[in-house]
Amino acid sequence: MRIARLVSGLNDAPDTAIWTLVLPPWGPLYHWRSKDAGFQGKIKWQEFFDIDSLASYVPVMELEEYRAELGPWIDRVYYLQHYNDTFTSSEWKEKYEEQQCMERTPYIEEGPEEFSGWFWGYSDMSARHFGCLSVQGFGSTLKPLILSLRNTRSVMIDRAEVVLHDVFGDAVYWRIRHSMRFSKKLRDLGDEFRREVLNSDDTNDGTSLPLDWFTMKNRTRSAKGGPYLAVHLRRQDYVESRPSDVPDIPHAAEQIKQLLQRLRLEKLFIATDATEQEFRELQSFIPSAVRYHSPQGKKLKDGSLAIIDQWIAAHARYFVGSYESTFSFRIQEEREILGFD
Repeated sequence: MRIARLVSGLNDAPDTAIWTLVLPPWGPLYHWRSKDAGFQGKIKWQEFFDIDSLASYVPVMELEEYRAELGPWIDRVYYLQHYNDTFTSSEWKEKYEEQQCMERTPYIEEGPEEFSGWFWGYSDMSARHFGCLSVQGFGSTLKPLILSLRNTRSVMIDRAEVVLHDVFGDAVYWRIRHSMRFSKKLRDLGDEFRREVLNSDDTNDGTSLPLDWFTMKNRTRSAKGGPYLAVHLRRQDYVESRPSDVPDIPHAAEQIKQLLQRLRLEKLFIATDATEQEFRELQSFIPSAVRYHSPQGKKLKDGSLAIIDQWIAAHARYFVGSYESTFSFRIQEEREILGFD
């Protein structure tokens, strides 16, 4: 989102060429551990998102399209890093400067104007120029730098999380967020599960969305949601890294049962990375608990399953997430878009 806003700002500059946001493929990711899902890398964005919706905010292209047009070369790679005194200095101002790399990077100089590195699993890709860029500021802080580049057709920003959102939660933030609509294929699978298992559909739940997200202005907080409670129950590494924040299965079940009683709901959807053994243990306490599995004859990859989990959880009458979980936060954002309080 930070870089999408930067690209939009570049295109607003006078007398400049139109910049396009290249969408690097997904995976493999740490949490994608299913052994029967095949190779979970080089996954195009169109598998997860509606590309036309993304392109409604800024021009976009998949990496494969870029490679077909410009070949396996990237003109310039900037590896973002914090200044040494970013977290100790009392003075804060926007700034950037190409400096010596403060840590080992995945890029190696192979020869004149040729740097190899991790380019999403494509071993034939290289960069012509590479540098570490110390930066303190927002995505837009990089705008003057990129506009100053001459004879440069492509720029890769590595570790973009170093820069901040220009204004977190403002109107532009939500314009970008609204454009990130999940692919129709995954939404349809989630909707099918809602109808058949949870007695939930957009008409009765008050969660219908317009086809064009630009028409979603001043949406009223009138969504009702399906007749079920959704819970995002983190397990795996969360149990080890946050033992004081994550209850064990019996204690989680007790809290969920109390919520179901208080909310007068019977159906329970669990979005979780729990093992089947852990989920069966939860069902021993709450038999009505259900989770999503790949449809018969279709083996979905972990990323697709995660999006379907988000979609189903976002449509629930009530949702409870895991403490400080980005996944839970994204579900809450989807609920905001759908019109929940």
